[in-house]
Amino acid sequence: MKKQSYLYWGNVPDNIIISGKRPFLVLSKEQYNDTCVLVAPLFSTKGSPTSHIPISKEVYPIKNGVIRTDCISTINSEYLTEEICKLRDEDINKVKEVLKSILL
Repeated sequence: MKKQSYLYWGNVPDNIIISGKRPFLVLSKEQYNDTCVLVAPLFSTKGSPTSHIPISKEVYPIKNGVIRTDCISTINSEYLTEEICKLRDEDINKVKEVLKSILL
């Protein structure tokens, strides 16, 4: 079962909007992650400063990039393969604040 606030490597087929191999942040709680998982993808390019949370290779074992909270999606949990790491509390709190401003 995929864990909330963790980064996972995912390999999503080309017929999905967010496709290819990339890291994903799991947003949904564990009890909802049996078959489908709510995720935010990570991209290496920066964009909107209000909806993108920067991720640094000095802190996490992946290259520099951003969590794209403006691209949240539900994907099959089988597409998420290897666990990378848990997001630090301060970063997950930033994600939650941005999601609140987007969704509420």
